[in-house]
Parts: sequence; structure tokens; C-alpha cells
Amino acid sequence: MTAPTPVPAAQEGAEKILPCPWCGSKAVLEWADKPKRSSSHVVCDNLSCCASGAWRTDDATAAWNRVAALRSERDALRERVREMQHDLDDAVCEWVWLQDNCTCGAADKHDATLTEIVGRMRARGGA
Repeated sequence: MTAPTPVPAAQEGAEKILPCPWCGSKAVLEWADKPKRSSSHVVCDNLSCCASGAWRTDDATAAWNRVAALRSERDALRERVREMQHDLDDAVCEWVWLQDNCTCGAADKHDATLTEIVGRMRARGGA
């Protein structure tokens, strides 16, 4: 059995291979002719990453791209959570500052201010 080789351009199909979901490097479709069937898989081109999809007789590119898309979506959600945590921290700090430094004695007014801040956060976040 020979080592896997890159798939010729004519056999790659129309679907573009997304970058590696773990390191972001270019990914390459490889194939192997086996005695009873041919199969392919997608591997990361970065040798220090070593990520690869399972050998498949069906569409290896589609399977790889599903993982890459989910990873990308997860990263975007993590970033949004960080932004929302920052906004929440700012709102709490503002509310605490109002509670500690205001001399008007109107706690209800400060609670309404916090409610307004949280409302603005929800409007920006689409919640």
C-alpha cells in the first residue's frame, strides 16, 4: 500500500475545503486507492497540528467542513459571551458606584438606572 497522495484537482469536486478548525492552516484532501475501494480524508497542511478527518468513501470534504463550521461558530459565540460579560461587568460597576457615591438617597432611582443599562445591553445583544 502506498502513502496517501493529494487528490488531483479534477477529482476534488466543487466544494471548497475550509481551513483547519484547530489551527486555521490550509487543509488538503488526500486519497488512497485500496484494493476494494478508494477513500479520502482531509488533513491539516500544518505538520505541527496533525489534525485529520476520518478516511471516508463518501464526501470527506463535507464532513471536514461541518466540523470547521461548527468550530468557527463556537469561536464566534465565545467572543460574543466575552463581550456580554464585559458589558455586564461595566453595568454592575456603574450600579455599585451609584450606590456608594450618590448622596440623593434614592435607591429606586439607581435600580431604575441599572434596569436601563441592562435594557441597552439586551438591545445590543439581540436578547
